[in-house]
Amino acid sequence: MSRYTNVLGVIAMLALAFVTGAEAVVCGTNEYLEMDGGYVSGTTANAPRCTTCPSGMTNVAGTAGGYGDSADTSVAELVANYVAASSVNSNLITFCSVAADYYLSTAATTTSPGAATSCTAAPLTALTTVGAAATVITGPTAVQTSAQCFTKSKCSINEYLDGDSSLLTTGAQLTCITCGAGMTALATPLLAAADVTRARTAVYATTASPGIFTFCSVAADYYLSAAVTNTAKGTVTSCTAAPLGALTKVGTAATVITGPSAVQTSAQCFTKSKCSTDEYLDGDSTLLTTGAQLTCVACPTGMTAPATPSLAGASIYRARDAVYATTASPGIFTWCDVPGGSWLSTAATNTSPGDISTCNSVLYNGGFGSSVSGPTIQTEALVCGGSDGAAGAIGVAGPLGSAGAAGAAGAAGAAGAPGAPGAAGTASPAAPLSTLTAAFFGAVVPAVFVLV
Repeated sequence: MSRYTNVLGVIAMLALAFVTGAEAVVCGTNEYLEMDGGYVSGTTANAPRCTTCPSGMTNVAGTAGGYGDSADTSVAELVANYVAASSVNSNLITFCSVAADYYLSTAATTTSPGAATSCTAAPLTALTTVGAAATVITGPTAVQTSAQCFTKSKCSINEYLDGDSSLLTTGAQLTCITCGAGMTALATPLLAAADVTRARTAVYATTASPGIFTFCSVAADYYLSAAVTNTAKGTVTSCTAAPLGALTKVGTAATVITGPSAVQTSAQCFTKSKCSTDEYLDGDSTLLTTGAQLTCVACPTGMTAPATPSLAGASIYRARDAVYATTASPGIFTWCDVPGGSWLSTAATNTSPGDISTCNSVLYNGGFGSSVSGPTIQTEALVCGGSDGAAGAIGVAGPLGSAGAAGAAGAAGAAGAPGAPGAAGTASPAAPLSTLTAAFFGAVVPAVFVLV
């Protein structure tokens, strides 16, 4: 805040302090600051006051010199202007917010905090599994509809909000149901806009409108084996379900679901390596549908790899084929990286991570390292970089430049020495006048030069 603004604020506070009946006030919890509209011409000025918020509406407590204080520098000038006004003023300075599980049924305006209605007011007396988040209000705000009461689930962790086919305007048909093994859900999620509309319709419609309005996600190491729809949560299958009982070195990350979703195949179970740092995922030639042929192998000396990397698209299906194929399909499905100062002297392929050599320090500067995510061939010259060449010969001198511009004129020389005195002249008949003139100029001329 600028010094100018601070000064104006101080002036406004002083002005407020010297107006009769306009003492500063600090509002408490669930109170709002407003002008009292008490102006009476010639006798009474408008004054700030604190008023209790309507039912279902809230406000934080004020602090001296801060929010909720009529002498706060951010509002003191405005309050002083209202106090000095020559007409009734009942404007709000702060506003009340709408509490959770209420909606704004009367608009908040410059002169009114509005009014709120409970989400469990008739007919919604049994609406206990869904409600509304609090609405923060800092200025004039339009009304909300009862749809606001269907914006936030009250279901616990790993539950979803479901509506059956009952025709009940009380809201009792909305219930929380457990997601089940292999599926997860956050507690009390917000509903998407389309789901808010569907949930409200499920209660108010005159025909049955069953559905689910929040969704369960797929846990890590499971895949979605039955689709999610607006009426079904879907089902999942474990990545270690038969025959993949020994699939321990690869799996899948969790899949977040926020709406209807298509089924996933078992290929989803081959999307994320479980190998540790500096290991790669390898498959041997064994024919085992259990997945036991997929193992984690240490990277060649000097090569590195991050822990639990995701598999690239083609590698997912190669890894799956290594388990499900009826012929041996050995290979590697993640790779090892090349550190700085080295190059891949043995190519990385679909069956080998390759090997590295140190860059020749005489010929090359040394490489910066490289990430390997599939079959790769490198050359030392390309990866390690060329060395600095020898210094070139001194170039031939260039032609003479053109003449420079003329210099500025020199300073004036010093004054010359005074000449020798001349011989005395013969006195003229007008000598007395000449003598007076000489005397005059002898006195006046030096004075003129002094003045100049």
